[in-house]
Amino acid sequence: MRFRSVSIVLLLTSCLLNACKTEDERNQNSTETISRVSIDTLQTFTDFETHDIAQPVTLLMLHNGNIAITDFAQKRINIVSPEGELTATFGREGRGPGEFLRPDKIIETDVISVIDSDLHMISQFDHEGNLLDAYPFASDGIFSEAVLLADSIIVTSTGGKEDALLSITNIEEDSTLWFGEPKGKSFEVVDFQESISQLKSGEIPDLYKNQVKLQSTENHIYAYLNPYSELHKYDASGNLMWKKKLEFPYNEDLFEKVVELTKKSPGGLPAINYISEFKVIDNEIYFLTIRRNKEDPQLLVQVSDQGDITRICTLPTGFGYFSDFELSPETNKLYIASSNDGIVYKTEPPF
Repeated sequence: MRFRSVSIVLLLTSCLLNACKTEDERNQNSTETISRVSIDTLQTFTDFETHDIAQPVTLLMLHNGNIAITDFAQKRINIVSPEGELTATFGREGRGPGEFLRPDKIIETDVISVIDSDLHMISQFDHEGNLLDAYPFASDGIFSEAVLLADSIIVTSTGGKEDALLSITNIEEDSTLWFGEPKGKSFEVVDFQESISQLKSGEIPDLYKNQVKLQSTENHIYAYLNPYSELHKYDASGNLMWKKKLEFPYNEDLFEKVVELTKKSPGGLPAINYISEFKVIDNEIYFLTIRRNKEDPQLLVQVSDQGDITRICTLPTGFGYFSDFELSPETNKLYIASSNDGIVYKTEPPF
């Protein structure tokens, strides 16, 4: 069974452990080996007028070639064929069965699962949009993050609980495995003033140290540690296979920007994003970066399955903020969701 999962605070600093720093320096690939390409034009794939999709935020390429699109504004999932035909629509705002508050990820196994990070709920549907089941999940991270290894096996962030970064829970067997080395300790009470002071001095706030974004395949778990721009790959049993620090082009500037913003606005702890999302597609890992400002293009960065940056694709400017993407190796089509424009675009990637 083959599947990929779809779906926010990110900061950047160096590794805290000297051993980790040595590993990163030894394994970081040379910038001379990175190819650079660009996309100049985009075509509209879906919009509000054609499919009543108001705010597309996440995408998932289904096994049959259709595209699942999360409409965050209407708390709805839409299934659109490659030809642009709307084949199914399901979900609405609410707390009941088949309803959503914050649908973050869409995952396809034998069914279509939608993970709601506010409700801490996984809802499962058939491909016609009929609700099959719904069950809660536990996540102790500041921002709930979860993916599936199978229909009843959930990987979640822990926030450092049990001295672990992540956990795997088998719902049917009622068992949990804790794994991954956390960057900081778990805590019951958040000290925002201490976190603000740490960030103003250029340190990683305790609040953010264990924040991750997750993706999975049938046999592997990928955890992107937000404040360190560090990618970990684990097997399905929670064993670390490798970890790499990823030096995306905007990282340093974005971190400096958030530190300065914190100094100017001492009453708040600003949210920082270095990537909008990342995906694992045919043993390659793709990251959609955040732009430094409205004039900068967003980047689609390709990373090998050993954690080396191999290609940087510059996306066109003049569009709204790109929140998610999908790539179809079969049709060589790239789909990009712009939550600001209310449009899902498509194009042929130059790779």
